[in-house]
Amino acid sequence: MAAFAAFLAESVLSPAGLRRWWRTPAVGAVGAFVAGYAACLILVSLLIVLSGPEDGPGPDLFLLAMLCLLLFQRVGIVFDGDFSTTTVTFAPLGGMLIVGVILAAAGRFVARSEREPRGRFLVVVRLAVVYALLSFGGSLIARLDVDGDEAHASAVGALFLPFVWAVVFGATGALRSKRDQSWARILARMDGRLPGTAAGTTGAAAGALVAGALGMLAVVVALLAAAFDGDAGVDVRPGVLALLALLAMPNLVTWAVVAGMGATMSASVSGFGGYESSSAGVFGAAGAGDMDVPRYWLLLLLIPLAATVRAGYVAAGRAGPEPRTAVTAALYAGAPLVVGCWVLAWLASGQIEAAGASVHIRPSTVATVFLPLIWAVVGTWLGAMIHLARQQPGTARPVAGPPPVFCTSCGRACADGDSYCEACGTRLRTGD
Repeated sequence: MAAFAAFLAESVLSPAGLRRWWRTPAVGAVGAFVAGYAACLILVSLLIVLSGPEDGPGPDLFLLAMLCLLLFQRVGIVFDGDFSTTTVTFAPLGGMLIVGVILAAAGRFVARSEREPRGRFLVVVRLAVVYALLSFGGSLIARLDVDGDEAHASAVGALFLPFVWAVVFGATGALRSKRDQSWARILARMDGRLPGTAAGTTGAAAGALVAGALGMLAVVVALLAAAFDGDAGVDVRPGVLALLALLAMPNLVTWAVVAGMGATMSASVSGFGGYESSSAGVFGAAGAGDMDVPRYWLLLLLIPLAATVRAGYVAAGRAGPEPRTAVTAALYAGAPLVVGCWVLAWLASGQIEAAGASVHIRPSTVATVFLPLIWAVVGTWLGAMIHLARQQPGTARPVAGPPPVFCTSCGRACADGDSYCEACGTRLRTGD
């Protein structure tokens, strides 16, 4: 860290150092920031048009788009009133995905100027530094009046979180900028476990998306039924609801996957010496009045089952014919699934803090920590066993025997152990 700080100081002390080390990252960061802001400006404009306001938003549209860009990166939005301060932290993962794709493209762009992996990572870090400074500057400008409260982004979050996302997504794009040399050599030195793990993780993601979409269909049916009954959505226009649902769909899929593992979605209110909580899951609800959980919610259990079993099956298939290596690769494929569940469950959650009280909407913390571990171990092992059971007994390689002997005179193949050719009588050269 000290060496990198010294490098940063040295790279900004001269015009030549600025041009050499910061020109390309600055161009990439400015391009990513402008592209992300433009995407948010389009989304905010669509929401305003679809909601059909009587009066146009005026110049507030551009400030609202800046707050939207920061919100997509999980930066807290602060509402300062006369008597209290409220902070809302919630990131629609659909919006974060848009920002992530843009940052990955920027990371791929700046990484083309470097050949070594270390140089590509450092240029992404410089990109992240410039992008974080731009985001911090945008947070200082974007201040809106909302019903008498001033809305602005958290300054600390606007500086720290954009830097983190620029490093994460930018490094992902940088890895795709050079598909040769170092990474190919590293993979070539490994046995079948690492490629099998990567293939298993990809297969699990595909399985989770397909099963998650089916699970979300059940949730959408329930929401539409509530809307037609007049219990929800009476004041929300269909276009606005559809656009917000698209932005929040990854959050809903994440909750469906975690709920399918057996965790409960909880909403808790704490503060002023009290605490209230309600939760609901596929097996029932608690603290939510007379809420009934539909029986078809149990179908959500198929989501983690499909994801983990497919991960183990694909990983075992890519790891090779050796059973021990296949099972090991399948279990390794469960590690990214567990970490991914933890990270996505945190990103998909939200909270509101005001006047010493807080409201949290998130999956059960304890269940989210331990249930993905159990599903990953059992599901990937089961997938590996299914793969090994489907292998045909005759697929094993035959044991190599002695090479055939051919007559040097007529070229006919002779039986093993013959000393003379049966066709022409020539003595065979068998090495005896």
